[in-house]
Amino acid sequence: MDGEEFSFLRRSKGLTQQSLADLIGVSKRQIANLESGITPVKDIYVEILSAYTHPSINQTATGNGIVQVGHGSSNNDISGYGQPRKQDSHLLQIPYYSDIRSSAGFGAINGRVEEPEMFTLPKHLLPSASKETEAIRCAGDSMSPSLQDGDIMFVDRANTDLHDGEIYVIRVEDELYVKRLVRVPGKIIAKSDNNSYPDFELSGDNFEILGRVIYRMERV
Repeated sequence: MDGEEFSFLRRSKGLTQQSLADLIGVSKRQIANLESGITPVKDIYVEILSAYTHPSINQTATGNGIVQVGHGSSNNDISGYGQPRKQDSHLLQIPYYSDIRSSAGFGAINGRVEEPEMFTLPKHLLPSASKETEAIRCAGDSMSPSLQDGDIMFVDRANTDLHDGEIYVIRVEDELYVKRLVRVPGKIIAKSDNNSYPDFELSGDNFEILGRVIYRMERV
């Protein structure tokens, strides 16, 4: 996206350069430089701006918003996924692990975890987020229309208690999946929102709930 397009998107959201600067966590001068073409527009800025008016993923699931998910993903090392960070009174600093992808479908293998980028978002966008909230990519379409391939999911890792019908990132053996979890007598079912993908049962020690998906940024 070039500066002119970025400026149009900002104005379509009803934001001034200063208010967008506050949203992203940069100076007004930096926004002006982006829009004038002096400096290139980063994809992460486009994603934050595009998601500005989106409701939370759980609001969507209950009819007040739109939820979306993808294909299962495997990961060899997610030891960096869960680092503490500082917060101020108005903004959230949320680590984004671009090399971790949670799969909605049959699984996707990820490499080692890189140092995260940081999202700076106003707290009113994620009012339920804990300090353990982190962002990763969705891979695949098994949770469509709730989550699309490439969407960024915000996962609250402090929220691992199972609430029937909510969307979670889970680890099944060596793979990560994002699924809607449903309790039935004696077992837990991992369901896809896309009916083309079969449900599967979670049992014993072969799975772990890593966190609940509380928000998403759609792919630009």
